[in-house]
Amino acid sequence: MQKRLSRLALSLILSVSIFAGLVPHATLAQTAVKTPTVGTSTAVSFAPALQKIEEKLDAKRKEYGIPGVSLVIVKDDRIIYAKGLGYKDFEKQIPVTADTQFGIGSATKAFTALTVLMAQDEGKLSLDDSPKKYLPYFHMYDPETDKNITIRDLLSHSSGLNRTDLAMITGKLTRAELIEVAAQAKPTAKLREKFQYQNLMFVAGGEVAANVEKSTWDRLIATRIFKPLGMTNSTLSIAEMERPKISRSATATISIPRPPSACPTVRSFR
Repeated sequence: MQKRLSRLALSLILSVSIFAGLVPHATLAQTAVKTPTVGTSTAVSFAPALQKIEEKLDAKRKEYGIPGVSLVIVKDDRIIYAKGLGYKDFEKQIPVTADTQFGIGSATKAFTALTVLMAQDEGKLSLDDSPKKYLPYFHMYDPETDKNITIRDLLSHSSGLNRTDLAMITGKLTRAELIEVAAQAKPTAKLREKFQYQNLMFVAGGEVAANVEKSTWDRLIATRIFKPLGMTNSTLSIAEMERPKISRSATATISIPRPPSACPTVRSFR
């Protein structure tokens, strides 16, 4: 499990960081950490290739008007490259570093799904259970869907609901309230008829996992994923993200910004 978690986190770093410069939160200043060292022979052997990657990435960053990106490359479980390119605060010309935090949006859904699968591995739930078993307030507008929907459907975007994100705009509703709002939405397809991206169903999936673990989604992610992986530079709130970092271990990590109330961005991006 530890190995699976490590690979998940590292793959997210590579796939998300390139585009995260488009997220407004990326301009928040952070304290840089020392880039992990590698053996001289390793550094020398990969130097030309790494230089080419850096040049191509930076050229694309400028072409697309992205203020800044952070790139980490891992080979054989070792970080062989970790560097920031561009600026996290363009106006003040504060550079991005390997330690700059980025908002990762819907990539957080991988964390939510992982907590659900962990709970299933531990015998605490089944993907084929009804969400109602763990969330008594869960309800769907269509009677057949309400009767037959499973946790698996929540995570596979097959609930029959289209986007119901408007409820999240105010940032005032709790996760439970958002799930109840979704119950009032008329479906645009039958259950499992087709794929329709659905944020609030993923929110429900996260709440199911939190319920069976007798915890909150935030605490579950922090204790079951961040802590075991040593992700000390990863956060679940904007307030934490903005807090100056005094010292940090030399690890490549990611952050998940979240407003102070119940969910969005993470509320909508679980």
